[in-house]
This record gives sequence, C-alpha cells and structure tokens, in this order.
Amino acid sequence: MRTDNGVVPILVTLGHLGDDSLQLRFPPEHSDEILKLLDEHRVDHNTAAEFSADPTDWIEVVKVLGIAAGSVGGLQGLAKVITAFVRRHDDKRFVFTKDGESVDAKGYSQRAVEAMLEKMPQEQAELDAATRRAMGIDNA
Repeated sequence: MRTDNGVVPILVTLGHLGDDSLQLRFPPEHSDEILKLLDEHRVDHNTAAEFSADPTDWIEVVKVLGIAAGSVGGLQGLAKVITAFVRRHDDKRFVFTKDGESVDAKGYSQRAVEAMLEKMPQEQAELDAATRRAMGIDNA
C-alpha cells in the first residue's frame, strides 16, 4: 500500500479472535502522524507485523471494540483519527476501504466515518463465533 498519484489508501479490517481490535492499514510514510493522532485521541494501539514477500503497508492494531459509545477511544476515537488525518491533507485524495468497499473520504464528516465503522463490532463477533465453531471451542 503506497501513496500514488496523490491517493492515500486507508484500510480498516477485522482483528483477531477475541481481542476487541481492528486493523488500521495505511502507507508507512504516514505512520508517525497517524500514531500521534491515535495517542491524542486516546485510542489503544500497537504496531503489528505481517510476514509476506512484500509488506507494503503499516498495520496498527487498534483496540476499539467492546468500548461503550461516548467513552474515550473506541470507534468514535478511530473515526476522529481518520477524519483529522484526512482534513490535514487537503491536497491529497483519500480512499477509505472497509470490507472491499472503497469510498472517497474527502469531505466525509466524523459521523459518516463512524457510520462506516459501526457494523464492524457485529462482523467481528460473527467471525469470532465462526472461528470458535470451526475450532470446536465452546463459547462459555
């Protein structure tokens, strides 16, 4: 994932089994700025490693699920981070991708970004349940 032709891709993907996190993926040249924004908005995060032949994007694991609406951090905090980042770079075009659907993020409000993220807790719960069933793990 690279910034090409003035387009900056931002990808949010589901996290790992039971850890209440999502993965925020973006070009590595923006890592310092996004990490600072995550800290400023008190979003719990850590950097992940992905082992592939050509890792091209920065992956930050953001612990945003299971946090009550209106609390510090959470999905609202992540939406604030994404919105602030996009607004700081008026000269670039941002493509926000979730579940394979890409939208131009320029001009999106924080609320619109939150709306795009709101389905993710349920999607993560469904993925966790399916993984537990496949592994024969009891949910109790």
